[in-house]
Amino acid sequence: MKAFTRVLCLAFVVVGMLGVAGCGPDNEAEGQKANAKLGDPGKMNEGTGKTVAPPPKTNEERGARGAQGSINMFDAKGKPKPSEK
Repeated sequence: MKAFTRVLCLAFVVVGMLGVAGCGPDNEAEGQKANAKLGDPGKMNEGTGKTVAPPPKTNEERGARGAQGSINMFDAKGKPKPSEK
């Protein structure tokens, strides 16, 4: 009886996984529909992207960058805000 219950539960799980994976809109078809409505944006121009600085390799480099906290930690002049305790 225990083996039957395990097989039955496994069958429900497999059927459920197949149902979830098989149902829903096809992503490629949805993309083509959106492309028809919105138009193709085309290729991105060179140099228009944001440049991102690589992460520091040492603690000295990290310290040289200054404070790296949240934007909410600093006021408009770049000075640290007092704590709200």
